[in-house]
Amino acid sequence: MSPVFCSSCSKQAMVYHCSGCDTFNVQRIGRIVEKNRSVKFHPGNGPPVGPNCEHCSATHQIGGPMWAEPLHDAGFVQRLLCSVENSADRFNTAQRMVGMLSVASEELPDCPMFYCLDKLSSVVRVNCPPLLAVRSAILHAGYQVSLSHTCKTAVKTDAPPHVIWDIMRGWAKQNPVNPNRLSSDAVASTILGKEAGIEANFTIRADANPASRQKGLKRFQENPPNWGPKARAGRGEEAQEDRRRRLQGKRQQEQLDLKQFPCKRFKQGQCEYGDDCRYSHNLGEETNSTSSNSEQEKE
Repeated sequence: MSPVFCSSCSKQAMVYHCSGCDTFNVQRIGRIVEKNRSVKFHPGNGPPVGPNCEHCSATHQIGGPMWAEPLHDAGFVQRLLCSVENSADRFNTAQRMVGMLSVASEELPDCPMFYCLDKLSSVVRVNCPPLLAVRSAILHAGYQVSLSHTCKTAVKTDAPPHVIWDIMRGWAKQNPVNPNRLSSDAVASTILGKEAGIEANFTIRADANPASRQKGLKRFQENPPNWGPKARAGRGEEAQEDRRRRLQGKRQQEQLDLKQFPCKRFKQGQCEYGDDCRYSHNLGEETNSTSSNSEQEKE
């Protein structure tokens, strides 16, 4: 094989993704071994997981190959960030560009995958922990952590999966889960049923809050003011508020109009609604209406 091909394989990886708890493990396709000023390329060792997930006992799914090297050129990102800041008047979206580039410059370069806090919370059926609390817990455990430009609830870290689940167990211990929610969820019960290997410390650290977040930069795409699903389209071009105002009290008016008709069940002694009946219980009105109808027929 050519050195170029071998080098490319060492920069790509396969992903073992758990179908139960969404835990992922990255396996490089190739590896580079340097010895005595010589460089050799070898196939990757693996697989990094067993037949079933060690956290929830579910099966794995394999995906890839994917790029496993840094996603950004740090030097290029910094030069581009400086260029945008110095010529902010040229772009209508300069603030968002600065925010996005700042997040990209803060990302860990050797972590191709990330965790979403709302997804982790959904797996173990607990309320989503604050971003700073989770970042602080990872830093207290001795690992690195950063944000991701792809999602505002995402964290990149070099902490192994078992540390992440230990942190979620610690959060679930401080915020107990409703037992009824765990009874029918085997994945959450299995994960929370195991003893934590570390004691999660959620004390907020100063370095847990990145500079882009402290400055309040517009780091992610904002939805337009009228973004989102609207009311179902109606007939014509009548506005929803005008239609609601026009139809207000229509049902009550219909019920009042039914009072001019006699109740057949009341006449048979079978009406159970009493005064709440929508029809008239005045038999005199029925006699008058019947006589007036007969006179009109004679004429």
